[in-house]
Amino acid sequence: MKVLVLGAGVIGAATAFFLARRGAAVAIVERAAPACAASGKAGGFLALDWCDGLPRAPLSRRSFGLHGELARDAADALGHRPVETWLVTASGGGEPAAWLGPGFHLVERLGEPTTTALVDPARLTCWLVERAVGAGARLLTGTPEGLEPEGRGWRLRLAGTTLRAEAVVLALGPWTNLARIRVKLPPVFALLGHSLRFELAEPLPPRVLFARLDPVRHGLDELEIYPRADGSVVVAGLSRPARPPAEPTAVGPDPGAAERLLAAARAVLPALSHARRVEPRACLRPVSADGTPLLGPVPGRPGLWLATGHGPWGILEGPASGELLADLLLGATPKFDPRPFDPARPTARP
Repeated sequence: MKVLVLGAGVIGAATAFFLARRGAAVAIVERAAPACAASGKAGGFLALDWCDGLPRAPLSRRSFGLHGELARDAADALGHRPVETWLVTASGGGEPAAWLGPGFHLVERLGEPTTTALVDPARLTCWLVERAVGAGARLLTGTPEGLEPEGRGWRLRLAGTTLRAEAVVLALGPWTNLARIRVKLPPVFALLGHSLRFELAEPLPPRVLFARLDPVRHGLDELEIYPRADGSVVVAGLSRPARPPAEPTAVGPDPGAAERLLAAARAVLPALSHARRVEPRACLRPVSADGTPLLGPVPGRPGLWLATGHGPWGILEGPASGELLADLLLGATPKFDPRPFDPARPTARP
């Protein structure tokens, strides 16, 4: 089966990986480079059971396990790191810790190393693409100039070349609705998230922090701190709805956002004051109308598939999303019920 995967973020990369590994003829089309948008800038937090009770719970649980399998296959090249996860507050109560900033306390353990972990999203995404290419997939760079149905398949114009396939997977994140295709798709909205990447001389302990702040004192309500095994630390916060620019590489932070994050991060975790380098970043995460990913065929358009809308859980759910798309495309039995993710569901439209 010939399949075009548009987008080389973690969702497109995982889809291509599972398809190519099963013998499909895959071409990955990316405008810039793998992991050039949110998949290269996300925190990389993984949680086994935080989505329990939601329609996406089977996807999250399956994917958490797949992350462990991929990390073993990659011999730790993905930065996979089991962690404790804590809720921290500045409002009093809880237990003090010498490594926290003045006034901050540990309130609740939210996850154990068996239920929460970190991964380096850029390394994961690029590894999935490399493995897909190693299994026979092609990686093509360029801006699609038009996607049209042709017979029982699809035709894509790309930089003077015409690509044909039986199926096309749109894994374009928040740029899904900007695709040059004459098809009405379920809406995909964009959520802008800000982050800082700190480089430390030594890794911090494997302890993720979700901090509740005093907005008057700290300039924001919440902060997430992700210490990776390589000594880097990603601090994330300050999210808001946004409109995607034409080019993914044009996404940038709001004025003053980096300064607010930096001051708050150092207040929560003074060790960050000793960083050798601090890199401000921003990315757009795709959100569906009902908050559940869109994974499946586009209604009324045979051979056209959607793989987007994961919101803040895209890195966690990437592997199982790719596996599910591969199962559906190749006629295999999915590992869980795919119906909650069907783009044809009524709640996928506002």
